[in-house]
Amino acid sequence: IFPWVARAITGGLATPFLDTYYYTRFVESIRFRGRRMVMRASLGDFIVIAIGHYFMSAITLGAWMLVADRVTARFVDSRLEWRNEDEEHGPTHNLFNTRSQIYSKPRENIHSMFNPDIIFFSARPLVVFDWIFYALTVVSLGLAYPWLMCWYYRVWCANSKINGERIRFVGKPKEFFELFIVDLVLSICTCGLWKVCCAGGRMSRYLDRRIEWS
Repeated sequence: IFPWVARAITGGLATPFLDTYYYTRFVESIRFRGRRMVMRASLGDFIVIAIGHYFMSAITLGAWMLVADRVTARFVDSRLEWRNEDEEHGPTHNLFNTRSQIYSKPRENIHSMFNPDIIFFSARPLVVFDWIFYALTVVSLGLAYPWLMCWYYRVWCANSKINGERIRFVGKPKEFFELFIVDLVLSICTCGLWKVCCAGGRMSRYLDRRIEWS
């Protein structure tokens, strides 16, 4: 929610800074079978991309924003590289959390905008599905949340490819529902502190435990 609020307040001017921070932190948290990744992109790259999005949005009367995040994600996928030994440092990390390890085979540089070997960030459902996701969650008073989350991550993982290998999400709506109820009760009991401090990390650890190679 915070990124969208920041974008709205600044008229989109904060987007390059938010994207740089988000993708840099996310990539640094990933481990593929013990190997870390690094994103070879700078704030300047994201500023150029943002300018391109503004231009295309003006031409298409705003319709371009439906695919803008996908284009940015595809750019990020094209700028992923494996860290060399001199760059390896920091704690062990994970895919959705920031603590553990999952994936992939070492590969050197990946630079093609449409390289088929690394498809991760651009494998996420389009932003329009995020809007539908939040709308259905609100309309259902949160009851649809577990099923929507399960569907979302199944689609994301099914569309992902790491060095030619596929992954899958094997979580179940029942498990999401149990997590949701526990987080809801604890958040109410702690006046929201549990949601802010612990719920996100707990969910992330669950997601990482439910990701497998296809």
